[in-house]
Amino acid sequence: MLGYLRGVIRHKVSSYALIDVGGAGFEVYMNPNTLSSLPEVGSTVELYTHLHVREDAYALYGFNALQERDIFRVLISIPKIGPKLALAILSEFGIPELVMCVELGDSSALVRVSGIGIKTANRLMMDLREKFRRLDIDIGDVKTDTAPDGDILRDAIDALVVMGFSQKESRRAVLAIQSQADSAETAVRLALASLSTFAIWK
Repeated sequence: MLGYLRGVIRHKVSSYALIDVGGAGFEVYMNPNTLSSLPEVGSTVELYTHLHVREDAYALYGFNALQERDIFRVLISIPKIGPKLALAILSEFGIPELVMCVELGDSSALVRVSGIGIKTANRLMMDLREKFRRLDIDIGDVKTDTAPDGDILRDAIDALVVMGFSQKESRRAVLAIQSQADSAETAVRLALASLSTFAIWK
């Protein structure tokens, strides 16, 4: 299994980068966030990789972080979730956000990913919750044992969306202040302060 590579970027397009490793060119598929974080063509890059093997093709997928690759592998282990859909999920969610959504059972967040309907989202929630709890996942700022009731976080996210913030902005803002929120109103107020601070420095 090809799990890591280090080489020179020769070309970048919307879905993959061509990486020269010792004179051999590897097409490495990535989600848009990973691709946009790569240095300029001609620069050296290091990526964790997953080689996906099908009967009719081989495809190599690249990730900046080992943990992201591990989550990708968890996602594609679920029936009907292929690499393309797994990359779309990782493009929409950071790992802490995805873990939070799974812990809260927030299927509606997954439905916003193109290609995922409500039935698939509900099945994903059940499968991911079980698989995440079996993995040693460093979930960073997500502290589900000290977080407030899930309804508080969901209500706060919904309120921010109504105010005009994107779903992604709202999730990240609420995630950042979750341990301080004892009510939806408090969560919204703290999240708004966080969003305002970010806007000032943006």
